[in-house]
Amino acid sequence: MLIITNIAIADELFLKGNNIPSLKRDFPTDPDKFTFAIIGDKTGGGEKNWGIFDRAIDEINLLNPDFAITIGDHIQGYTTDFAVLKKMWDEYYLHLSTLKMPVILVPGNHDISNTDMFIYWQGRNGKTYYSFDYKGRHFIAINTEESNSLEGANVAEKALTDFVIKDIQQNKNAKHIFVFMHKPLWIENKKIWDQIEAELKGTNYSVFAGHYHHLTQDMRNNHNYIILGATGAGLDEHSDIPQLGMYHHFSVVSVEGKDANVAIIQPGKIFSPTVSTREYGECVN
Repeated sequence: MLIITNIAIADELFLKGNNIPSLKRDFPTDPDKFTFAIIGDKTGGGEKNWGIFDRAIDEINLLNPDFAITIGDHIQGYTTDFAVLKKMWDEYYLHLSTLKMPVILVPGNHDISNTDMFIYWQGRNGKTYYSFDYKGRHFIAINTEESNSLEGANVAEKALTDFVIKDIQQNKNAKHIFVFMHKPLWIENKKIWDQIEAELKGTNYSVFAGHYHHLTQDMRNNHNYIILGATGAGLDEHSDIPQLGMYHHFSVVSVEGKDANVAIIQPGKIFSPTVSTREYGECVN
């Protein structure tokens, strides 16, 4: 019996088609498999939390995703003084620029809280909403603060909604559609979101938002809706209970085929191998 059991176990430890000891699993077959990181809110409090943000950036560099995307609230904002805005954005980019991969920005309410800040965003950062493709997947960034544009709230929000709906119509065959926004519109502005969500029906999609500084995952119509927490922003509470979602984190999304696996990572536990060198060990010992 012992011999038979060992043979059965050994069989499970051989790689398919080879005589190599391993768990019997298939290697990935998608040549377009990739990862991307999501950086949460930096502001809304947290003025002194640059150390948390910088640690997250360092760890994202070690994980080396294809690109990173923010979820809004990069600066404290709420000002009409362009000199103050420049100083705030200079500070943010000083820290963000240590990332080694492309970074895509999604605006939040602290970034565009009035028309002057809307104008400044466009002049310095570019579009307030947009879409792009990467390896057969489609990405949509929605500006939840578009009502602060020059066109007026109703006109601006209609233009945004029309853009997103048309964009979805043109990309329904994407392997996966990723939708990013700062405020979760399915809670904050159902009038807009109901139209967008109706158009997403029948597609393979995931939705990410921020704003609340509180990690919350939900399934709507069998699709993943995730409100991400802070990456350096202020927290009303601190908790060691992961299920409460009240802690700083960033996310890494692994995309393969039609699937997207999301990992929530607290800064502070990912290291470079140089954290433990032979020279240091010899010095200590």
